[in-house]
Amino acid sequence: MCGICAFLWVGNRRNQTQASDYVQKSRLHHRGPDSVESHEVELTGNIRLSLHGCVLHLRGQLTPQPVQDSDGNLLLWNGEVFGGLEIRGEENDSQVVLQHLGQCTSDEEILQVFSQIKGPWAFIYFQKQRNTLWFGRDCFGRRSLLWHLLDPDDFHDCFGLASVQIKPLKWEEVPANGIYKMILPDGHDSRSSDTSWMANIIWLPWITGPVEVNNSNFPVDPEEPFNGSTNSIKDGQVNPSKNIHFVKKGGLCIQSTIDSFNRQLPTVEDSLAFFGLGVDKSKEKVWDEASSVSAKASQRSKNVSVEMTYASLGGDKQLDPCKEKSTESGSNNQKKNTPQENILSLADSDMKQLADKFTEVLSEAVKRRVQNQPTLCHFCLRSRQKIKKNKASKQHCSTGETFLLGNYVGTPKDPKDLTSKVTQLQVEDDGLVTTHFQGETNTNINLASSDFQTASPLEDIPVEKKEMTSSNSSGSDINVYSGVDSETRCQHARIAVLFSGGIDSIVIAALADRHVPDGEPIDLLNVAFEQQQNTNAKKKEPKNLQPKQPKDSFEVPDRITGKEGLKELNPHRPWNFIEVNVTLEELQRARNEHVSELVYPSQTVLDDSIGCAIWFAARGRGILRITDTEMVNYTSTARVVLVGMGADEQLAGYSRHRVKFNTNGWQGLVDEIDMEIKRISSRNLGRDDRIITDHARESRLPFLDEDVVFFLNSLPMWKKCLLSLPRGVGEKFLLRVAAAKLGLTNAASLPKRAIQFGSRIAKLESRNEKASDTCERLS
Repeated sequence: MCGICAFLWVGNRRNQTQASDYVQKSRLHHRGPDSVESHEVELTGNIRLSLHGCVLHLRGQLTPQPVQDSDGNLLLWNGEVFGGLEIRGEENDSQVVLQHLGQCTSDEEILQVFSQIKGPWAFIYFQKQRNTLWFGRDCFGRRSLLWHLLDPDDFHDCFGLASVQIKPLKWEEVPANGIYKMILPDGHDSRSSDTSWMANIIWLPWITGPVEVNNSNFPVDPEEPFNGSTNSIKDGQVNPSKNIHFVKKGGLCIQSTIDSFNRQLPTVEDSLAFFGLGVDKSKEKVWDEASSVSAKASQRSKNVSVEMTYASLGGDKQLDPCKEKSTESGSNNQKKNTPQENILSLADSDMKQLADKFTEVLSEAVKRRVQNQPTLCHFCLRSRQKIKKNKASKQHCSTGETFLLGNYVGTPKDPKDLTSKVTQLQVEDDGLVTTHFQGETNTNINLASSDFQTASPLEDIPVEKKEMTSSNSSGSDINVYSGVDSETRCQHARIAVLFSGGIDSIVIAALADRHVPDGEPIDLLNVAFEQQQNTNAKKKEPKNLQPKQPKDSFEVPDRITGKEGLKELNPHRPWNFIEVNVTLEELQRARNEHVSELVYPSQTVLDDSIGCAIWFAARGRGILRITDTEMVNYTSTARVVLVGMGADEQLAGYSRHRVKFNTNGWQGLVDEIDMEIKRISSRNLGRDDRIITDHARESRLPFLDEDVVFFLNSLPMWKKCLLSLPRGVGEKFLLRVAAAKLGLTNAASLPKRAIQFGSRIAKLESRNEKASDTCERLS
């Protein structure tokens, strides 16, 4: 993960110097604290290209950016190669991508390289021999990339690309609908002059399915690669603001790794196979035929339509987010099935086999995202890197001397056998890790936080000292300064999950448990916003009642389901359930100082609510409960955050999908989901990437893994959801069956709840606003 930025400058040097200062002051460096580099290319005497890279080290050896090859090609790479190109364990993927690009001699070959890559990415590539600037995002838009177009009202005469906003310039999202190329001017270019030049930006669109010779499946009326004030520009027209010329190069496009969406509709036989529940309700004749053919299917349908609420599936009625009441008649003594049993009873053998296959594909996607990272946690890696840079520390080492990194805060009883309990990990200003231990007086001792062999920040920690040897008395060749290898491992959490306890996040957590080493903790990030107590309404209390316990102002729906979900996860795994509690004052301060700049150029009320909730959750700073009455402050040590985005769009998880189904049947639902998948790239993944990575953590999205999307796209819609079933059951039915088979009983029947409602941020400021309204608080 990186923060990348490039500027194409036209005009005097003063403007370039001033704007370069803006880069230094921007939030770009938050995205990549491990390495910050810049490179400049002089194209003509008046036009220059500057590139800036801020690296978050996650793969192979730490590699500064931009990466340059022997031919002078330069690459800024903000992404992960999880497949398509071979990456050996010790290699950095940015170097491998540049190696493949450097071998390309045509546009088609460059597009072929990017079409092969599986994983999230945004890039900027300067092809020196052809004097061309390439840039773009993956077909889902999982990584942020903004552009600044030349503006006559702006004294900075430049074209810009960046992961985040560089103030005070105006920016817009680069559409993730293809790859772009810009032919740059050189000394012989007639377009360039002492004062201006004309830029051709050529759009090469993504396309699914095989490219036909006659280009019949090439976009006829393409989605214009413009937003905001430039959305009126037509193909081949000069930007009215200044010298930008957009061109669609007919017939040349980039092949998507995602297969076409399966638009097959169910037959009567298909519907019967799913208990008579999958028939298009708008076709009464078909529904009646299915119901009469199978009494068993009809009975199951009747039972489900009445019984299948969260509470009646076996969940605690007090935790029922829908607050629906069962209308069941009969004996109260009859034992009810668990949610798991009821979900599985609705699935036939074919559905269960599909659920197993889905679990297998999704598990591999999680595995790729869990294992492709350093063996040290975020803080231990920063400490090691800081010590490597601090050469003065070497003078304290001599042959055979014990030398350990970081700070231990505590008074050990026996320095040779240090054992205590961690209560907090945090990075100090000098980059070293301060580790707080429970029940000790604070005293600084040189010990390596990376040497703590702990199964959990709450368990006893035997500190394993390592003998450091050097080849000479000067301290050179000391082992501690070598790169991180597979044998160097700390036991702090390296993986975090945005965790509400809902079905998406709990399935991801359960699958991550399969691939994280035994004993290594996983951080579960659960965010809640303080609920204001209603002091105006006074109820008359009966006499002689015991006083009520004060209500926890952070006990919001996502906190409740998160705690319940934690009970269903592997009990042998150390799970750090981090309660991220946010007050109104903290929310307003963070929005003004951080979030508004990261959400930009998005600006709706919904962007504000979701952006703030994700920002606080991804920061990972909260409390960790040791007992029911004892808690400690804790900050997540993970560099990788797993998130559940993409499940609802593919598996009909939103309420609008049920509306479409009820109104227009299967055809309406198929049309809606097909559109949802196609427009994922234009939604909010870039915004979420900007927000999460501001904390020097990388978001990884297993549900949008190419293999997962390919698998789900291959299935007909009626094998992924059954919206004839009630809310909390029918939507994302395939995922619910998979969750039930994983033993996630209550979560398998939880209805969808958006983060702004589950965390209660939407109610915190008590504003009567629509989600689509422009949010004044972001300005």
